[in-house]
Amino acid sequence: MSFNFSQEYTSIAFDRVVPEGQLRSMLADHAITLLDRQLSKSVCLDQLEDIVFYIENGEITKDQALEQITEISRNFLREIDHGNGSTSLMVLAEYDSEYYDMDMAKEIAKFLFAKSKQSHFIWRLASFDKYGAYSHQWIGFWEDGKIEMVYADDYVEKHFALPVAA
Repeated sequence: MSFNFSQEYTSIAFDRVVPEGQLRSMLADHAITLLDRQLSKSVCLDQLEDIVFYIENGEITKDQALEQITEISRNFLREIDHGNGSTSLMVLAEYDSEYYDMDMAKEIAKFLFAKSKQSHFIWRLASFDKYGAYSHQWIGFWEDGKIEMVYADDYVEKHFALPVAA
């Protein structure tokens, strides 16, 4: 039996209530982009490899694939809370689970971040195994019209470091 645990996650908040149907619709729109990127090989998401195989071999239609991708994406979302006129949720990927694809979870987080009015989000990694435990954080933010994710230390150094007087 292996002894390790790893999660990557973030919280995204909307300044309005996003009903389940609207959230699902947003994920369906994103499924189109994810599938197109996977088919063009501009991204390689483990969670979508079988779906692409089934499309290429005529076992499912593109519409069926999009439904599956939407459902897979929805299952990365946890702890959805609709309170105080807003919606917050967690995007979570877990090692050795059905939703293990850390890269897909990041794609979903970036997409939802773009739909929110947040200026930043923190992507966290927490892991432990028989050798110890560790965690890392990345900051997601807008830069030059696209979403960047950089290691937290690098972000702080770039944006908050004080110049050294000569």
